[in-house]
Amino acid sequence: MNPLLEQEPDKYIDVMEKALQGQRSRAMQAMLLTQIGKGYMAKGDYETAKNRLLTVPPKGLNPVMAQEYYIMLGLTLFHLDKDEAARKLLVLKATDFDRARQNPEFAHYYHILQVLAMVSEANRTGARKYLAEHPELEEREDCKKEMKFIHQKL
Repeated sequence: MNPLLEQEPDKYIDVMEKALQGQRSRAMQAMLLTQIGKGYMAKGDYETAKNRLLTVPPKGLNPVMAQEYYIMLGLTLFHLDKDEAARKLLVLKATDFDRARQNPEFAHYYHILQVLAMVSEANRTGARKYLAEHPELEEREDCKKEMKFIHQKL
């Protein structure tokens, strides 16, 4: 589904919304709503992404799903210039973010969030140093959009 997400986010959102209809499992609702949020993020519609992400049922978040959910929510908040809320989220959900840091599927997003937190606190030197320690962020295709956002802020 990732190629569809990247190339046709509207279709991706439509597929996820249809799958969500009538879904009773909180875990499936959480997963689908997170994916819908990602679809809106791919479109650059961070306000709608935030609104959809905030409808995720917390009891549907298993430890792995929580990692992706909080990462997407944090990125969305930074894109909406809700830096203080994003930094609070990083503190409140530190356990989930620490798990994400150790998860190869999400570690790169964890690092991006750390850089964005530094930039939001006007610690540009620290952010540049952190980026220098993680050159893989510049090389990853799935990080290009976030890296462009970071460079605009730096």
